[in-house]
Amino acid sequence: MKNIGYMGKNIYFCSQDLCVMKKFIVYILSIICLFSLSSCNKSEVVNPEPPVEENQHTLLVYMPWSTNLLSAFYQNIEDLMKAINQVGLQNQKVLIFLADSHVTAKLYEVEKSTDAETVGDVYVYREKKNYNFTAPSDGTPEYTTVRGLTTILSDMITMAPAKKYSMIVGCHGSGWMPVSRAATRSFGGTSNVYQTEISSLREAIQSMNKKFEYILFDDCYMANVEVAYELKDVTDYLIASTCEIMSYGMPYHTMGRYLLGNPDYAKVCSEFFKFYSSYTSPYGTISVASTKMMDNVAKEMRNLNQKYTFDVSNLDNIQYLDGYYPHIFFDMGDYVTNLTNNQQASAQLMNYLQLAVPYKSNTTRFFSALSGRRTDIDAYSGLTISDPSENRSEINQVKKESTSWWKATH
Repeated sequence: MKNIGYMGKNIYFCSQDLCVMKKFIVYILSIICLFSLSSCNKSEVVNPEPPVEENQHTLLVYMPWSTNLLSAFYQNIEDLMKAINQVGLQNQKVLIFLADSHVTAKLYEVEKSTDAETVGDVYVYREKKNYNFTAPSDGTPEYTTVRGLTTILSDMITMAPAKKYSMIVGCHGSGWMPVSRAATRSFGGTSNVYQTEISSLREAIQSMNKKFEYILFDDCYMANVEVAYELKDVTDYLIASTCEIMSYGMPYHTMGRYLLGNPDYAKVCSEFFKFYSSYTSPYGTISVASTKMMDNVAKEMRNLNQKYTFDVSNLDNIQYLDGYYPHIFFDMGDYVTNLTNNQQASAQLMNYLQLAVPYKSNTTRFFSALSGRRTDIDAYSGLTISDPSENRSEINQVKKESTSWWKATH
């Protein structure tokens, strides 16, 4: 034995016994660790965590109160369901917001039927939420406000989170023109009480920190450069009509399948054209605008505006695409050509415009219920512009100069 003195205490230390004890402790600890590891591995194999399957795409069909279009909306939903039942939904969700009065609405989700009698995958839409919107003193429903739109979008994202989102807006439309009670562009009902500013939609989407794959306006007059520029930061593509669109709306039973999953914009346009070419009212225009090109288009438009001034005496030479008088919506490509009267000078902008509208289609004429006229379409670039408009009526009381497009290009 060795006697080791430490702070007045004797510690007796046996080197041989210690070695045996150390080996025994190591052995016990090894057994415990092996048992623990074995138990953990066994637990992980027997009870694995279920994989979380994230939706690839969520489509929100947004149909606010639009006064006289409710029956058309139900037809739109029926047609869209036909398309969904043709191709199914793979890692996708479809939600439908439908206002059945100016203060009440329902949110539906498209799901597989649980009816035992159905054969194969049959999809139906089921009610998930009721909305009762309070009407402020001015009678404006909450869903026309940024706050109301944000609530609806939040419900969508919470109910059907996905890697990407798209939106169909079905209602009346007036392009960039203002709601009389507010400042900028609008869509919604025939009464300004039920209309929503385009800027409100933009702000609501931005508040969710999202950018949509596409926004499709199943409304009149929404395919104009002013709207595309306003929405350039919240959607990659704008699908819309330059002219009035028939109350039947988009033919979702044939083109709906190409709006699901990875959109086929060329097919969307071709199916639209096929349908309206043989429709009882054979009039229709459609375009798909790439909003990422809007900054380039605006920059070049500004360059041209600094060099050229439009001769208003040539206004009647430009293709108009509306039923207003004086006209408000003109074909953008035709306007640029008339602005410069010089193909070389306008070549860069026309190139940007073609890149900005990769897909478009139109019948030979468009119809306007507003004017009651059928008008030939001799020039069609897929976007309208209001720069040359001389309309200063009540419907245009805020004026084109207030738009973000005008401010960026003048």
